[in-house]
Amino acid sequence: MAKAKSKAPAKAAKPESPKKDPKPAGRRKILIIEDDPAIVDSLVVLLKGKFDLDAANDGEQGLVKVKSFKPDLIILDLLMPGRDGFDVARRIKGDPKLKGIPIIALSSFTELYDMNFGQGGAEKTLPAEVYLTKPLDPATLLREIKERLG
Repeated sequence: MAKAKSKAPAKAAKPESPKKDPKPAGRRKILIIEDDPAIVDSLVVLLKGKFDLDAANDGEQGLVKVKSFKPDLIILDLLMPGRDGFDVARRIKGDPKLKGIPIIALSSFTELYDMNFGQGGAEKTLPAEVYLTKPLDPATLLREIKERLG
């Protein structure tokens, strides 16, 4: 009789490497352009997990990041040293590739009159979809974001 060949134990299947969770479908990107680190931190706490976030601490950096990050919405402080939020908003709205990005402007201005015709006159009229005053109400901000992003 022929001796039966012993079967070598089957090799254990190589464990699959854990796959990174893909970015959830429909996750939107928000760029925060704000010079006050405490406000940036509180916005990040409010928005993290709901949106992909990036931040710029001045207007110049904001204009660079809006092109590289390609946000779906921008939260923009108006009063910053150097290039202010008024100029940043005008430049974004003046660029055919960027003009469709909604802007939520933040400032300590409390009256629309101050915002539109304060120092600098009518050329400072704000090209943004929404204007919110500081201190910011989180529920109002979330509602405005939802309205802009659907």
